[in-house]
Amino acid sequence: MEAVLTNVAIDLNHRDNKRLSVLLILFFYSLIINNVLKRMLNIEGNIILYFLVVCLLIFTAFIIDSFVRKSLNAFAFSASIMLFLYFISYALLGTSGSTIVKYLPQTIIFLFFGSIMFGIKDYEYLFYYLRKNAIFFVIMLSFVLLRRGDLVYVMSSSYLMLIPTLIHIMLFFKKKKLVYFLLFIYELVFIFLVGSRGPLVVTFLFFLFCYMRYAKKKMEPLFVLFFGALTVLLIFANGEAIYSFLVRIGINSRSIMLLLTDFSHDSGRGDLKDIARTMIEERQLFGWGVGGDSLHMKGSYVHNIWYELLIDFGVVGGFLAFASLSILFFIALVKTRFNPFIMLFICFGFVPLFFSNSYLISYEFALCVFVAINAVKNPNCASSLLPHFPRINNQNNMNYFEAAS
Repeated sequence: MEAVLTNVAIDLNHRDNKRLSVLLILFFYSLIINNVLKRMLNIEGNIILYFLVVCLLIFTAFIIDSFVRKSLNAFAFSASIMLFLYFISYALLGTSGSTIVKYLPQTIIFLFFGSIMFGIKDYEYLFYYLRKNAIFFVIMLSFVLLRRGDLVYVMSSSYLMLIPTLIHIMLFFKKKKLVYFLLFIYELVFIFLVGSRGPLVVTFLFFLFCYMRYAKKKMEPLFVLFFGALTVLLIFANGEAIYSFLVRIGINSRSIMLLLTDFSHDSGRGDLKDIARTMIEERQLFGWGVGGDSLHMKGSYVHNIWYELLIDFGVVGGFLAFASLSILFFIALVKTRFNPFIMLFICFGFVPLFFSNSYLISYEFALCVFVAINAVKNPNCASSLLPHFPRINNQNNMNYFEAAS
């Protein structure tokens, strides 16, 4: 009887993991459809995303038995905290109502899908579905290249392209197949042509991590790092000449121009940081409240999570918040033996906040935090995705990642 109950529990876990993973895949599709249609049809705002999210919520109602207590509790707890912080910021610290109206819906939506990520007990299914759908993500995002028949600067599209890019990097190092490397090259070129430098930094960081994590010889990464750094220095030393040549043959983009001619250009972020430092000095103790940076930045944000936390919560509160996040991500990596899948979401959700976006409206950050918390509580949540992981023969705990290869 005990064995039967155990098998039933395992089957239910598999069912829940699959359904919650599918829901997240649909969420990624919603983000991509919203992004592509906005660019192709010149639609302002996120009305398409909100419509698609409502459809997903209706879908969720039909699988509510799979939206397990763990996810519900995580969503209720995190949403309550953020609602409390928004209320205190509005009532006591002067955050404008328009800022709250602008940020709060996205915050709640992203916390909801973050809590779904937290409810998944084994990320093997999620990775399997990401692997199967990554090529469709790439195809759909590639439609932004067709706008008016010329290249456009679409930073949000390049960040969405990070999803398949990081997946294909991980697959290339694990499976050693040329097709994944070719897909990675195409995605990298896409980011170069339409994106910003931020996704390139994230891609380089994760590529380096995977190379060192999957390397079989300890000294091999050191040689690659040396020759890689030498190549980069030579490119930058001759950046002007390389850029002029690319322009002559008809290849040009904002990222290529900045990388080869003015890599240190801050795109106006220096002025925002000057404003941020002034704001921090004015309210060192309690800060300006959640979304406070928009008060003096004409509705924008500082594009740096360190400054943003100091503005929102004061020097002490901001430092503690930043330190807590850093410790959380480090413990998650250590407990999961530096699992590439966990590192993927840290690179995807945390690293970009140092030069783009706001943690309040970043779905990547919500997913990243909940993945890290889940990894700390359950270090085996992605153990089957570790390098050189042996295949499990137990039928009720089948390694779908290996089986699908």
